[in-house]
Amino acid sequence: MKSYMNVRTIRLMLVFVMAYALLGTGCMKHGEDDPFISFIPRDDRLKGDWKLELYNMDENLNREQTISFNLASCDTALIAGVTQYKEIVQESFSDSTLLSIYNLTESNIGTTYSFDIEFSYSLEILKSGVYRVRGSYGYYNDIIGADVEGDFESETNAWYWEEDGQEKSAIRFTNFPIPDPRSIQENGLPMSYQPEITFHVKRLANKELVLTRHAADESSVQQFYAPFSIEDIDNCVQSEQVSESYVLATEWRFSLIEGTE
Repeated sequence: MKSYMNVRTIRLMLVFVMAYALLGTGCMKHGEDDPFISFIPRDDRLKGDWKLELYNMDENLNREQTISFNLASCDTALIAGVTQYKEIVQESFSDSTLLSIYNLTESNIGTTYSFDIEFSYSLEILKSGVYRVRGSYGYYNDIIGADVEGDFESETNAWYWEEDGQEKSAIRFTNFPIPDPRSIQENGLPMSYQPEITFHVKRLANKELVLTRHAADESSVQQFYAPFSIEDIDNCVQSEQVSESYVLATEWRFSLIEGTE
């Protein structure tokens, strides 16, 4: 009986020691799609050269501006009323093709831009807190009537875990390049660089990395201007209210390039 109790006690102690080791070394699941248990530390799993396989982005911006006066006769320039502005962007990437639809509506006048870009993107993450991005693009520019090709990169910029560095469920990059075909109209490059950007690490496995980013915001600001006079009216007051809502959802799916574990 004594021998049996000793064996049982030893087994329980081993279970507690293993559980403590798993929790202490970050081997348990962090992202919702992570493996339940991995004996490879999270930093080691993140390290490597990752190739972008799938990318989706939905972005919606709505803005409404309302200008009014305390008296209708004060609106001598006829500027009172409601102006609506909407911006909808949808982007997707797969099979080396980046598709983007950009819809802009202002005062019920809409304009739609679409882009079809040959595209590649790889993200190399080093354990030292440095990352590099390399990629290429190619598209037909109908303004100049010619094919445009080029490369882009972001060298030796920083990354780090958000919060206290222990949970390791969110990662922040500095000077991070994101697909952005809207920038073609400004500089011909279908990319824009974010000074800082934070992703939730949805899945981090031996050969798969999934990053997501979500944002939602609403605001409303009302402003009253200084009273002014016109003709026989001494107390005209103009007010302006701007209401805005913003929603963003992105997902990046990477696969580990062979030979870079």
